Amino acid sequence: MECNWCGNESMKDPIIRYKLVDEKNWRYLTLDKEQFYDSDEKEFSIFDSVEKHFLEPRQYINFEHSRISFLNFFLEDEKGHKVIKKITYWNNGSNQIQEYIQLSNNIVIQRTLISSVYLDDEMKDCLVTRFDQYNENLIPVTQIILKGGEILKTFDIPKSW
Repeated sequence: MECNWCGNESMKDPIIRYKLVDEKNWRYLTLDKEQFYDSDEKEFSIFDSVEKHFLEPRQYINFEHSRISFLNFFLEDEKGHKVIKKITYWNNGSNQIQEYIQLSNNIVIQRTLISSVYLDDEMKDCLVTRFDQYNENLIPVTQIILKGGEILKTFDIPKSW
């Protein structure tokens, strides 16, 4: 039985589209798979491979982080599988919302939204909320309160729908 989600598909090069705060037009960047994914990878999969700059995706482009307002990633393979990751930054780049979408032949397989908002001017307290798609609706799944970079409290939101 063939695995439709395994790493043997022929991947296209990742495309990054981004917009700076002080510019009207979008910029584009195409990277080799080796530039985009962790160097330990032998085979690349848009669903399973680890991004080199997963924790700070703004490192793919050479601008001060506070200047970046939008950062979009487009990953695709030859079988019609796609991953679209869109990030919006505000408050000088300290707050963000990420949308992650997996598609197969243009049908949404998974959709996740994660927001990270600092609650104070010193940027020590942060509220992170994760939403997953369920029956075409985004529902809250988890909320985390960070204090000084450490998890202070986690709320797993019970599914009542």
